[in-house]
Amino acid sequence: IGLVGAMAITVPLASINSMWAADRLGPVAGDLARRFSAVSLTSLPIVVGLFATAIANIHRPAVHKRLMLMMQVPLLQAAFSRLVAVVMTPPGAPPGSPPPGAFVSVPGGLAMDLIIVAGMVHDKRAFGRVHSVYWIGLAIIVAQQLLVVPISRSDGWLAFALWFQHLVR
Repeated sequence: IGLVGAMAITVPLASINSMWAADRLGPVAGDLARRFSAVSLTSLPIVVGLFATAIANIHRPAVHKRLMLMMQVPLLQAAFSRLVAVVMTPPGAPPGSPPPGAFVSVPGGLAMDLIIVAGMVHDKRAFGRVHSVYWIGLAIIVAQQLLVVPISRSDGWLAFALWFQHLVR
């Protein structure tokens, strides 16, 4: 519980730090970083929500363990998406270049969703049906992964991210 609580504080702070660092590269880089912040700032509530729901269901092991598995997927998405970003970064790009866009998180996220699919396959084989928690969680996670691109490109998100960035100076 302490680790997720710490993550709920450090992820927004790291996102803000990235926006300020990108601003030092110029206004275009700053806007790109603010748009990219949609990836972490929209997945964090999902991770925290899944975790809180898992803790609330600690006495229902079937629900608890599925929620704990699913809350890891957005965390793994970030790591896997970094690999995708490295592959998509043009050769010769200077270190510290702004992120290419929120779309780089989509392939990594969808690949990590296969962990949930593996759990669903296990349920189907072991119990003859897929637990409803998997269906609900997968729908929420995939919706965030796919909607983050249009959200990040919106003027509303840019305005929110700029406001959010200025919470810490």
